[in-house]
Amino acid sequence: MFRRLVIAFSCLQLCCICVNAQVALSGYVNNSSLVGGTRPDPFDETLWQNLTSQRLNFKWRINNFDLQISSQTTFSFGNKDILNLIKSTSTEDHNLLKLSYRLVDDEKKWLNFALDRVALRWSTEHFEIIVGRQRINWGNTILWHPNDIFNSSPYINLIYPEKMGCDAVRASFFHNEVATSEIAVSADRRGSPTVAILHRNLFRKLDYQLLGGVYKGHFLFAGGGFTTELNSFNIRFEGSYFHDYRTVEEQRDIVQIAMGVDRVFKNNLIIQTELLYTNKPYDITDLILSYQPNEDSVRELTISRWSFAGQLYYPVSNLFAINSVVAYFPDQEAIYLGAGMNIHITKNLDASLMAHAFRYTLKQSYTMEGVAGTLQIKYFF
Repeated sequence: MFRRLVIAFSCLQLCCICVNAQVALSGYVNNSSLVGGTRPDPFDETLWQNLTSQRLNFKWRINNFDLQISSQTTFSFGNKDILNLIKSTSTEDHNLLKLSYRLVDDEKKWLNFALDRVALRWSTEHFEIIVGRQRINWGNTILWHPNDIFNSSPYINLIYPEKMGCDAVRASFFHNEVATSEIAVSADRRGSPTVAILHRNLFRKLDYQLLGGVYKGHFLFAGGGFTTELNSFNIRFEGSYFHDYRTVEEQRDIVQIAMGVDRVFKNNLIIQTELLYTNKPYDITDLILSYQPNEDSVRELTISRWSFAGQLYYPVSNLFAINSVVAYFPDQEAIYLGAGMNIHITKNLDASLMAHAFRYTLKQSYTMEGVAGTLQIKYFF
């Protein structure tokens, strides 16, 4: 199967050259090394991992058509417990089509190839249709996204930089420069459909959106959000309501509400804060790092009824920047802290160093804390 994909990809490139179409090829190679430890230590060994990933983006355009194909090749080796986490966050997308392939898979090393974007786009001045694996971004806030029903994922994600796409058909109508209406249809690995409509518009200084539909075949949902500005602060809000229309005893309707405030200062300092509420938090039974994407991820965004998070980014110069992250989950008495720096070495080469710390209490009886450090070197082409 992998050989056929390579042959098909090569033939497509040849066809594009023959018809004199616009072709673009880009990507990066990223190497990330992680070392960490926990107390108490249930693993009886140092947690370490080295992960090398290559991303390749191919874009082809002719007349009103665009084709995008993006792949991620990942090689990882090290501690088996961290490796299991990487496998889950990198490949468990639950999409209708299986487009990820484990070429090497054992306890301490792993090589995986995944196609996370394969989409054909047709567009005119007022209309657009996209078919295939794509990223449908309906989120309005920055950290958590209750409206992002097609591709939502946890806020804390140490491994995979891009969100996996979904297998969908999406149609958009652009009424004018500020108003858009969309309809999208998708299905997961079990064949459960998600069908939704969305409308965005501008009222004075308020950018708002309304959406609704059917999620995973048997959840009716409705939601909305807005973005506005007040005294140089950006205020963002979004919320969603889910109702299971099947006859299920003790099945609770789910409410997810997120609200955030962010500001960009004159010295380019960026501060973002956000609050998330849910009446049905995600039940964890392992480390906070096991908080991974799941089949109902947009219905289970957090491990606590109330969750708080914030981040800071400050570019000290054109070549050097610092950042920090904090997240707090009261129900589990869990806190996550992160701090790091980014260095722009050359035009195509970046490096970053990040320190992580967490502490949580499971069911008010078992407390664990841990620290980790990551070093990343990234080359763009």
